[in-house]
Amino acid sequence: MTGSRAFTILQTVLLLGLTAVVIFLLIERNDKKSVSPPVASGNAPSPAPALQSPKQEQAKQQQPISAPVAPPSVSEPVLERTIVDDTVAVAPRSYYQVPFTVSRVSAVEGRFEAQGGRGNDISVFITDEDGFTNFKNGHQFNGYYGSGKVTVGEIKTTVPAGTFYVILSNQHSLISNKVVHLTIHTK
Repeated sequence: MTGSRAFTILQTVLLLGLTAVVIFLLIERNDKKSVSPPVASGNAPSPAPALQSPKQEQAKQQQPISAPVAPPSVSEPVLERTIVDDTVAVAPRSYYQVPFTVSRVSAVEGRFEAQGGRGNDISVFITDEDGFTNFKNGHQFNGYYGSGKVTVGEIKTTVPAGTFYVILSNQHSLISNKVVHLTIHTK
């Protein structure tokens, strides 16, 4: 085995090991986070047009984020609730999901930025439970937000009461991990 080939193999093994450690630490960190109660107001929106999804090959899951909350009184201000503020690694041909629940119509806002691979790109979606089931099975689905394949993006949408999923899809990438910083909150 030549020196450069051995070095390339060593680099690949180290990268895979580092990726596994990052994923483990992110899962541990997310298990320890506390969650603010969901609060928002407004009228129910209509879903955005249908989006396309690649076939699922792998999925990382988190527990849904929800907390029982008494409705606010008229004098209480509308509070922000953080859905996610983290940096996550998304493996090639896979996706990362963040489930969240809101008890009333809510504005969902945030920002994301991807790094890794040749294009530094990721696809971000927000969809409901039916849309997520269709996404996992590689079918067309309705979403409340769809970024397309981009490096950075702003999220501004409104969702009705229910359970939703923020999806970071790297299914278009055959070999490159993507590291994505994601900050999303509800109002």
